[in-house]
Amino acid sequence: MMAPATTSRPTSATAPSTFTSSCTRRTDGVTMCAWRDSGTRIVPTSSTSTRCRNPATPTRRTSRSVNSATRRSSRRGSPPRSIPCVRCRIRNRRKSPPGRSARTRSRCRRVLSARRCACGIDRIRSWLTRTRCCFMRRCWRSCSLVLIAFVLAACPTKTEGGGGDGSFEVQDPLTRRLMDPDATTDERIDRVLAEAKPGNTAALPALLRVMRHRSQAAFLVVSDGKARFGYRTVELRETQKDTRSMERVAAIVALEAINSPVALPDLVLALDDVNEVVQNHAARALVRLGNRAGIPTLIANLDNRILQRETANRLLEEISGKQGFIADAGWAERQKGLAAWQEWWAGIQASDERLPIEGRAYQIGADAEADRRIGFFVDVVGQYQFLFHEQARKALIRIGEPALPFLREGVERARKDDNATTRAGIAQILETIDHPNGRELLRDLLTDASGSVRARAAEAFGNLAGKGAIAALQGVLGDRDPGVPIAALDGLGRIGGADALAVIRRYVPGEDSALQEAHILATFAASRGREQRDRTLAMLLGVSIATRNAAHAVLVRITGDDAGYDSLATESARKEAMERYRGLLGG
Repeated sequence: MMAPATTSRPTSATAPSTFTSSCTRRTDGVTMCAWRDSGTRIVPTSSTSTRCRNPATPTRRTSRSVNSATRRSSRRGSPPRSIPCVRCRIRNRRKSPPGRSARTRSRCRRVLSARRCACGIDRIRSWLTRTRCCFMRRCWRSCSLVLIAFVLAACPTKTEGGGGDGSFEVQDPLTRRLMDPDATTDERIDRVLAEAKPGNTAALPALLRVMRHRSQAAFLVVSDGKARFGYRTVELRETQKDTRSMERVAAIVALEAINSPVALPDLVLALDDVNEVVQNHAARALVRLGNRAGIPTLIANLDNRILQRETANRLLEEISGKQGFIADAGWAERQKGLAAWQEWWAGIQASDERLPIEGRAYQIGADAEADRRIGFFVDVVGQYQFLFHEQARKALIRIGEPALPFLREGVERARKDDNATTRAGIAQILETIDHPNGRELLRDLLTDASGSVRARAAEAFGNLAGKGAIAALQGVLGDRDPGVPIAALDGLGRIGGADALAVIRRYVPGEDSALQEAHILATFAASRGREQRDRTLAMLLGVSIATRNAAHAVLVRITGDDAGYDSLATESARKEAMERYRGLLGG
């Protein structure tokens, strides 16, 4: 117990005030101070305070704001709570190591007190939350970061077969060998080409993985025994620079030698590879599997850089059996050769002639594993990830007519699962497959329980046109969902002709403004700009941006010119575009 220290300081001009401090040292070494006013009761102080607060004792770390607080507190007759007394400062200085400032010595006393604590981690944690010692806090944070780093380093990370893209953990030893990061590029290519053996289906998963590596594909199909088709999707997070294009070419050459339809969905996605040489080799492998979806890609790459157009020209010569052009010739010769290849392809499509190296198109039931894989791609169309179902839809579009039985099964599964996204995606695929079975499936989707699916089916019929499209769209003009007749009117406007225009004229849109605008645009489109011209042009100045965009889309489709129109431009700029359209339409 310390002796009480008494100091006096006037709190006003007439009535002096005397404060008496009583300092007590606790068992853990912390000094507690209580203050008494002369003739009054004990002045309230914080029970957790570790320093006494004597208003009469000066301190060299007193700031201007503290002095102001001291004067205000003294006038009220109560001691301030920010200035330690001399006795406690001397005791703190004795406990702290030499060579520290007064502020640091005061904090080091707390550290020494905490070191004597033997109450376990809870006491230390509570001390850490109370203390203001920046040095100890930094030490604690540094130790925590080191501990976290050690735990993360000790835990197995899901890295992708040496690729370092963080996709998933590769368990297949063959895949790890083919994608070994410690091997050179030539060694990896030789290992991949060593698997190019007819009937070597055991190497298909590893080769497909190599083909998708750093190709900017959104997902990878991996085996999963618990899934419906035995597969699941894994997102590919490949952010590294593409340095494996030759390995992907070698994998496609090996898949072409194996000639298994299991690789069909992945090969059609390889047509979007970041490297055009990979696209060219994927196109030839698809032709051997009976799929011609890659030939337009080959023709497009003829107008590319020297290596890309050279490989495209060489592969087209192998596919067609005809002589192409010299890849490093002048621009005029290349354009002449490009026109010749385009003319050849148009003739092949018109005559349906079989190509020299073309295989037979895949049919459902030919390979059980291929059936499961294509069926799984149909289910991916309904997944939540936009890029997943976008790429799956593109793959099924390129597969074409052989995908129709799988799409029919997908519609039935989606109805059982109540998945409208899958059914709408299938309707969007069917608009690119002009086949009687596809039209029949679209008619079935026009009666779907979901309004969005019915609207998608109506839009698909409008894009397909042809036989039975007008009758199918006329049957849904009275649908209870406004989006369906709007899509049907747009489809009738796309089809055009006297029959479609007669159906549009007979339709009464009612009081719905969206239906009225759709009716005007459909009449304008079906008459090829002869009817409802002024009202369509007036929509370019409408209040709704959606109305402006819809009118502009129809005008572009009719005139083939965008007239420099921008729906977000000023009214004067939109009026200028409107006058240009008026001139294009002949006044």
